[in-house]
Parts: sequence; C-alpha cells; structure tokens
Amino acid sequence: DLHSFPTRRSSDLNHDATFSGVRLETSTSAQCKALTLSNGEKMPMLEEFLEMVKADDGPTKLIIEIKTHTDAAQGRAAADSAVNMVKRMGLEDRVEYIAFSLDICKRLVEDDPNAWVSYLNGGMSPEQLHPYGIMGLDYTAANYRNNPTWVASARALGMTTDVWTIDSEAEIIEMNNMGIDYVTTNNPVGAAKILKYYESMQE
Repeated sequence: DLHSFPTRRSSDLNHDATFSGVRLETSTSAQCKALTLSNGEKMPMLEEFLEMVKADDGPTKLIIEIKTHTDAAQGRAAADSAVNMVKRMGLEDRVEYIAFSLDICKRLVEDDPNAWVSYLNGGMSPEQLHPYGIMGLDYTAANYRNNPTWVASARALGMTTDVWTIDSEAEIIEMNNMGIDYVTTNNPVGAAKILKYYESMQE
C-alpha cells in the first residue's frame, strides 16, 4: 500500500541554544533582537513571525519547538508564553508544537488541550503518550525501525507520525513505505519528487 506525505518543515527560523555566541535561554529580548541572521536580517521575535503567518493566506503551518531548558520551571514558562501569544493572535489552527521534554509537552497540552503536540525524544510508544493528550510522535528513523508497530498503533489512536531530519531520498522512500505521515527534511525538492512519484502510482 503506497502512502504519500507532505514535508513537515524545510527550514528553521532558529534551532540552536546559542546564536553568534549568545545563549538565548539566559539572554534578554533586547540582546536577541540585536542578533543578525546569515541573510542580514535581524532575528525576529515569535510575535513578528506569527504576524507573518497570520498575513499568509496559504497553507503554511508554523511548528514551534520549545527547547529543553536547564531549569524546568523556565521551560514551562516558555511553553506558557508561546501558547498565550498564539491564542492572543487567534492562530491556534495554524500552529503545532514539538518538544524533547515530556514535561514541556504535558504543559503545552495543559495550556491548550486542543493543541497538536508532538514528542521528539523517542523511546515512548503511542500508547504511553496518548493518555497525556500528546497526539504526535516526531522521532528519528532509527526509532521507527526499532519499533515498526508504532506507526499503525499511532494511526489507530488518531495520532500522527513524523520523522526528523532525513535528507537522503532512500531514507525518505523507506519512511514513506513504512507509513510515516510527515518528514522533516532539508531536501524538500527531493521529497516533493518522491511525493509526485507516489501520487502518480495511485492514479
């Protein structure tokens, strides 16, 4: 049975804990705003990026990752702030959340029980995550290979599966054949080519 999926994300606004020597977790908003991205633009704040999403009439969905903080309370506070801002701007249906921290995932669900939250860290089955209201597995290819029943289990529970971050077309095809719903990749052109091929096979 051939399964086709869209790419989940092709680029990041910012992914790392530090940027240009500045540790974001312990920096002020003024320090972060002063940072310059590789394209010459200043680093936008979440509110600015949400404004861009709001102005976009297309199908773009923003995936917000709440990073694991050195202090758990700060991690929960970051989750609270992100969800509150999304709600204030009326973008709940245009945003999903991901996190490596199970505690942060639980907090996101607590803040918005309707939010689509996916767990990144691996090692937990759909049956373990579902009672917390966590509706997505966002795991490495190795996690799915080692636990091949999890894709079907997730689908039966109404959960989604995503694999990060794979760029080789061979791996994209492998995960597609396994039934994964989404792929996070730096190779959207290759993923789109594969998707087009699978769609043509289903015609």
